[in-house]
Parts: sequence; C-alpha cells; structure tokens
Amino acid sequence: MSSDTSNVEIAGIKLQEQGTDSSQYKLSDEQKKMFRNLARKMGFVSLCILVIGVPICIIGVIKCMIIYKSNENPNLVGQPNLVDQQINAAIYSIQMFVLYLIYLWTSKAASAFKMIEDSRVQDNDLDKLMNALRKMRNLYRVQRNIVNFTLIGITIVYGIICLFYILKVR
Repeated sequence: MSSDTSNVEIAGIKLQEQGTDSSQYKLSDEQKKMFRNLARKMGFVSLCILVIGVPICIIGVIKCMIIYKSNENPNLVGQPNLVDQQINAAIYSIQMFVLYLIYLWTSKAASAFKMIEDSRVQDNDLDKLMNALRKMRNLYRVQRNIVNFTLIGITIVYGIICLFYILKVR
C-alpha cells in the first residue's frame, strides 16, 4: 500500500487524500474547527428564527380566534372589517410557514456541518462536506424562492393598484 498523499481543493478547502483510495479525503483539525464554528452560528440563527416565529404563530392564532368570534357575533360595535381580519390572519399564517421552513432548513444544514467536525463519526470527510453543502443549497433555494414570490406578489399588487388608479382617473 502506498502512503502517497495528494491534495484536492473544493471551494477553497484543501482536502488531503489518505492512502490510495481516492474517496478517503480528510480535513485538518483547523478546517474542522471552522465547520464547527459555522455549525454553531447557523444553529444560533435557526434558534433566533424559532424565537421570532413563536410570537408570530401566537398572533396568528389570536387573529383566527378574533375572526371566529366576529362570525359568531357580527353586530359587535367597533369590530374591524372581517375581510381585513382574514387577510391579516392569512399574512401571519404565511409568515409562520415561511419562518418554519427557514428554521427547518437552517437547523438541518447546521447539523450537517456539525457532523463534519464530529470526530466520533469515522465517515469520509468529503461525503460529509458534500452533504452539508447540499443542505445549505436547500436552505438558500427556499430563501431564493421566498424572495422571488415576494417580488412577484409586490409587482402584482402594484400593478393592480396602478390599474385601479388609471381607471379611477378616467
């Protein structure tokens, strides 16, 4: 068996080949420490997202309860418009769902990066790195889609407002 070593670089990270099997690349301790720090920071961000999401969930539930009570007694004085309340509750529900998705993917990506550093697991570092990068790609795919849907929604609402303004002016 040859003890030759060669280096492979992926996204600026140098992996050192161990032995003759080209699938056995190992990260240095310093590189593993970098991934541990990244995993901790991503874990903190996912916890913050969860902390923000819980009050939004509570507000959404309260809004739904208000809508339910409004339907039971429609003659209450000073009640906001029911349609406005439904739209408001729908917005909170969408925010809650989006924050949950971001929390879920962020925590999965953080766990995957933590596995790279975990020395108890003797798997291939390259496989663990690629798995963590796939999880991170999923996280950013969700965020990109959120931005795209938001921009499309804003464009549609702006177009409708402009259309109503043009029709009202005539």
